[in-house]
Amino acid sequence: MILRLMERTDRVAHIPRVLYHWRAHSGSTAGGDAKPYAYVAARNAIVAHLDRAGIDADVGFGPPGLYRVAHRVSSSTSVDLVLAVDNEQGLAQAARSWLNQPHPTWNVVVAAPADKLDAATNALTTAGIPESRITTIPRAPGQTLAAALAAAADAATAEHLLLMQTLATGLTPDWLTRLIGYSHQTDIAAAGPIVLAPDGRIQQAGIAIPQGIPLHLLHGARSSMDHLFGYGTSVFNVSAVSGVLVTPRETYHRLGGLRPEFNDQALTEYCLRATNAHQRIVIVPDARLRATGPDHTTNDLPAIWRLRQTWAQTHTHDPYYNPNYRTDRGDSIMRL
Repeated sequence: MILRLMERTDRVAHIPRVLYHWRAHSGSTAGGDAKPYAYVAARNAIVAHLDRAGIDADVGFGPPGLYRVAHRVSSSTSVDLVLAVDNEQGLAQAARSWLNQPHPTWNVVVAAPADKLDAATNALTTAGIPESRITTIPRAPGQTLAAALAAAADAATAEHLLLMQTLATGLTPDWLTRLIGYSHQTDIAAAGPIVLAPDGRIQQAGIAIPQGIPLHLLHGARSSMDHLFGYGTSVFNVSAVSGVLVTPRETYHRLGGLRPEFNDQALTEYCLRATNAHQRIVIVPDARLRATGPDHTTNDLPAIWRLRQTWAQTHTHDPYYNPNYRTDRGDSIMRL
């Protein structure tokens, strides 16, 4: 019933209050093993909804009550992996993981200082990427990483852009396909993965904007997230993502691309422009990557302040973050 209603209207809202309590007993679906036919019926309802909506995807079972929608992505769908680096460190390791995922139609656009371009190209080709699939953009002296990333993205030509603010290796085998599958949906402007720090804890899992200031969700949490029901399998809406995202190139140019003056917050600010244009941003948690370098230990305070000054009037609260959660941490802990 809910899915059929959603096909007729987008006026669906969440009420952030506890309005009822659910009692689990041995005869209810909340008991876990009771009424297994309910899980099958729910999967069939999702399959029927996707069919009516014209979305080509498979629906698999997750933990009880959760399902995994895997979009079928044409092998001809092109993607440019767009990144800006200071040097070649970590590039070969990351490139080998990119080659190990199954989606075949991708190229690399890399911006680096002019005196590091040959070393960056050599790292990529040594890993196995043909030079014909590599486009290099010289990074001007004094140019910030955000500006270099914007220049590389402007030079990309594929249908989708994977903007890699954080150089990362793929961990899950189909991470790129999973991200393209959601980026390819008409109402989604960007899809991001879970990015882990080198020690295995979460570095990037989406951004909430509860008070006009970016709050990194689950930052520093253990990567299994077993204590948060559904985060391992369920795609969820966020106000923004940072670190790594996939976006359609047409959407990227329609929104005006990246704004380098936001520095470390450039991807976040791009996502806020997308949500302001009534498009969704999603995290695909079973698409996982690992950053090749250390996590940032400091915040870019001028960029955060610029972001707040720009968006505080339109983002006075976050529709995807419960207002009863604490806003000094992003691990969904209720205020006392």
